[in-house]
Amino acid sequence: MSHFSDIRTQLNHPQALVKGLQAMGFDVQAVTLTPEMSIKDIQAAEIVYHNSYGDSRRAHVIARQRQLMNNRTAIGFLWDAVANLYTLQCDPYEIRHSQFGREFDYTQLQDAAIKILLNQQLQMEHDRAAVLLKFPANQYTITEQRIENKITLTIKPKQQLQTIGSAI
Repeated sequence: MSHFSDIRTQLNHPQALVKGLQAMGFDVQAVTLTPEMSIKDIQAAEIVYHNSYGDSRRAHVIARQRQLMNNRTAIGFLWDAVANLYTLQCDPYEIRHSQFGREFDYTQLQDAAIKILLNQQLQMEHDRAAVLLKFPANQYTITEQRIENKITLTIKPKQQLQTIGSAI
């Protein structure tokens, strides 16, 4: 019996997903998907991964905890080409008992709460990364403020200094 759960997300930006997962402390393995790929090509690009029970899944993005690189993982993301969104595949039990679960205080949560909280946390980091990708640091000043489970980003264009004349 598989311990994996599938969770429909609103995650739709591959680079933002990877950057968001990295910000959460994961090492990420991802395949490159392009708009011209057929559904058959997208399915052929899937990577097989396993959890610690030996259950296997196929995904396009796999996140592993840095501290547990030799162990199996329970977090994967499968691209849904019809909905243009990722489906999160996770094992709530493994998340609860992982270093990640301890760091983010998932240890006392029930499976349903873990899935909701993980999805919200992933969405927040995904959206943050999408904004940072859209507004490059060399062109914008970005100030970040985190309060509980919310991130506020203030974005201002950097002022370009223009030289009007030169002193001799």
